[in-house]
This record gives sequence, structure tokens and C-alpha cells, in this order.
Amino acid sequence: MQVSRIKRFKAILLTCTILLGIIIPACSKDLAKEEVIEVELRVTRNLGKTVIFDELLTVDADSSVIDILIDNLDVKTEHGGGFIRSIEGLESGFIDSAKGNKSRIDWFYFVNGISSNIGAGDYVLASGDIVWWDYHQWDGAGFTPAVSGCFPQPFKSGFRGTRGNCVVLYGEGLEHEAQKLKGYMQELGVEQIAIDKLNEEMLREKDGMNIVLEVNDKIAASAFWQDIMEHREKTGWLAKIYSDGIIGFDISGEYSKSFDEKVGAVLVSGQGMGDPYPLWLISANDQGTLGQLIDGIIDNPENLKNNAGVIYHFGEFIPLPLR
Repeated sequence: MQVSRIKRFKAILLTCTILLGIIIPACSKDLAKEEVIEVELRVTRNLGKTVIFDELLTVDADSSVIDILIDNLDVKTEHGGGFIRSIEGLESGFIDSAKGNKSRIDWFYFVNGISSNIGAGDYVLASGDIVWWDYHQWDGAGFTPAVSGCFPQPFKSGFRGTRGNCVVLYGEGLEHEAQKLKGYMQELGVEQIAIDKLNEEMLREKDGMNIVLEVNDKIAASAFWQDIMEHREKTGWLAKIYSDGIIGFDISGEYSKSFDEKVGAVLVSGQGMGDPYPLWLISANDQGTLGQLIDGIIDNPENLKNNAGVIYHFGEFIPLPLR
């Protein structure tokens, strides 16, 4: 009887050892997978006009925005690393403020197309995030709470873990274009996306991200959109839409150029820095041009890359701010 019990105990022990030999390596592999993530780091000047750095990186899973910047570029900091003094020799306009020489030019960073409202050392990255540092002036039209240049972000990953649903809101007769854009974004990995008929009251609710598809004359006649366009210094809007055309602005807001006929735009706004629910507008003079604009994005999403917004004119994507 005693021998039988010993044999059974040895058999159980052997089985447990075999199971542990299978489970522990498997768990170790899962943990190893979580130790690194892939993120994209971009560094530019004047909202994408000049590209300094643009690479896909494999980094530690607990990396912050400042970590990946310091690891890949020449960066000087102040105040214990909490303030960027310079990147690749381009210095913050605030560094000489004590001497009275402060200039309104500085480094700003976006994560997934949203201007961050927290320090770069406090923003811990998630897999798939796009970090975009840009050196530009911040007066005039230079304040940009959100940009189009990280598409299909922020719709895939959101901002600081906040994503919410994305709804493509379409104007009269534009349901086909909305369905096409939705399908394409699903192919890119956007999971929570739907379409609905445009109602401006929905835009005021701010419980998710909205992409509005509408023709220019409807935008020009809307008090909601006019308010955004008239306060460019707060909304970051880099164009003004009229019923028969669009005016684009440079980064200072002083230079402008008019576009008419076969013209559209992709514009983005937010309610200050760190707004997780930016508002996107895709508009054009007519349904046909709007459809062509969407096709241009689908055929080559690089048309939006590193731009705060774009004007679409006779098949050409023109970066905003104007250069």
C-alpha cells in the first residue's frame, strides 16, 4: 500500500513538472512580447515643412515621449530634464526670456495628431503611437491643438488611452462617400467606427471623435463652422471656407492664397491642448470633388502625412499651413 502511494505521488510530481515546463516558457514568451513596443518618431520644422527625423522604432514598453527623443537625437534639456532647451541645435524661444529676448518659437509635440497638455516625461507610450515633434512659431495661426498628419491616428489608438467611438457624419447625398471612408479606416485597423447623417448638435456633445463630410456652401452658411474659422488663434484652423472656394493661410496667418473650382480641404480642430476628441472636416465644392479627395487619401494616405491640414485642388494635395 505504501509503495503504491509513493508511485502515485511520483507520477503526479512528474506530470506537474512536465506541465510547468510547458506553461512557464509560454508565459515567459508572453511577458517578453510585452517588454518592447513599436512607435513612430518624427521631428520636423514649421509643421512638417522640413523633416529632421522620421523612423519606426522598437522601444521599451514603459518608454516616455522624452525617452525616445533623447535616445535618437541630440537633445538638451533644463529643469531636471522637464524642459526641452534644444533638439538638433534648434533652441527654444524661451531660453533667453530672462534677458528679454524671448521669441515666439518653440518645440511642441503631438501624440497621434493631438497636441499634448502634459510634459514629455510624463507621457508613457503605447504600441502604435506616433510621436511628432515640431519646431514652429506659436503666434498668429501657429497654435495647433490637433493635426491631420498622423492619419489614421488618433482614430486607432486615441490619446493617453482615451479613444471613444469615431463617427463619420455625412451631409445630404454623401452617404456613399461616408461608407467608403469608413470601410477604408476599418482596413487600417480602426475598430470603433460608424456613420450617421450630419446633425450639428452631435458635434457639440464631444463624446467621441467625429469626421464630417460636407460641401463648402453648407459649411460657409453654418454659424458653428464660422465660429471655428473666425478664431483660428484658438482652433488651429488654417483655412477659411467660402461657398465657392477656400482660402489657405501660412503658419503666421498673414499670408494667404485663394483656391476655387474643384477645391476641397481636410481640416482639424480641438478645444485646446490635450483634447482627446478632435473634430475633423473633409469638405469640397461639390460631391464629385469630395469623392475624389477621399479617393486620394485612400490611394495614398501619405498625402496627409506631416501636415496640419491640406487643401485639395484639381487633384493636388497642398500642405497647410501654406509653405
